[in-house]
Amino acid sequence: MLVVQTQKLDPWRNLALEELCLDRAGRDGRILFLWQSSDAVIIGKNQNPWLECSLPDMEKDGVKLARRLSGGGAVFHDAGNLNFAFVVPRREYKDGTIFDIVIAALKRCGVEAVRMGKNSLGVHGRKISGNAFCYRRDSVLHHGTLLVAADVEKMKRCLSCRHRGIHSKAIRSNPAPVVNLRDVSDAITVPRLAAAIAEAAVDHGRQEIAWGGEELFDSPCLEQIEKKYASWEWRFGMTPPFDVEMTSRFSWGEARVGFRVEKAVVRQSTVELQGDYQPISSVISQGLPGVRFSEADLVDCLGKQTPAFKKADAVEFARWLVGS
Repeated sequence: MLVVQTQKLDPWRNLALEELCLDRAGRDGRILFLWQSSDAVIIGKNQNPWLECSLPDMEKDGVKLARRLSGGGAVFHDAGNLNFAFVVPRREYKDGTIFDIVIAALKRCGVEAVRMGKNSLGVHGRKISGNAFCYRRDSVLHHGTLLVAADVEKMKRCLSCRHRGIHSKAIRSNPAPVVNLRDVSDAITVPRLAAAIAEAAVDHGRQEIAWGGEELFDSPCLEQIEKKYASWEWRFGMTPPFDVEMTSRFSWGEARVGFRVEKAVVRQSTVELQGDYQPISSVISQGLPGVRFSEADLVDCLGKQTPAFKKADAVEFARWLVGS
């Protein structure tokens, strides 16, 4: 088994490395990739970020948004997490095998964990690990997180949703009570747990182990895939289509809106304003299609299309639209 480990904490780069591991599995067979991350919220491939996390709190705290290759729910990463990714041939993949390896590794560290539901591991009824899966050609990526000493308060802030007007068929997360492994066992650390997972994987498969890092991968290819994960088009543009229907009252009057958003771009809009801005309702409705569903882009559009809309009022209106 090839065990790849990196000390770099950029979530976009490390998700790109996961994808490269999946792509080269045919040549190297089984791969285990171990990594940590700076503060980030990682959503599933088919999720809506406006429904899964608090984007304003994340921006304030310097928390990155990332979208992974697999499905499943949103998770919070920081340096107190250990992330593992197993890539194995599809013909021999069994999710239970991977869970057994991680459970065995935890036992080596003095923690008795059990499987909770289909995709999680827990201790005493509290979640310590969420897992997700991606199938590509003849290989399978099974990856997950392990909460060792994460900032749980920051996690709660970042994984809270303020937007109440979105109607979507996107996959929703299932929140569950969590616990850090350090609260279960004082002796557990990220390095110790990483070594234990590698040892448990080798023992389970009775195979030789080889260690490596980023030097195993083509740098230009890695950088190109990293750009994809960092891009607005991937993080936001991959959001499944959704509708927005909201009504609210502002100091200048009442607003009622209806949007159709596809690839995170407004495609259809109906805006009805009462009060000071009632005369420009139709102008706004006609000007918003084609604009990204983001506060900055909406404010920019409102400023160009409707100079009569005061900047402070336009900012307040745009923040309301995106749930800030």
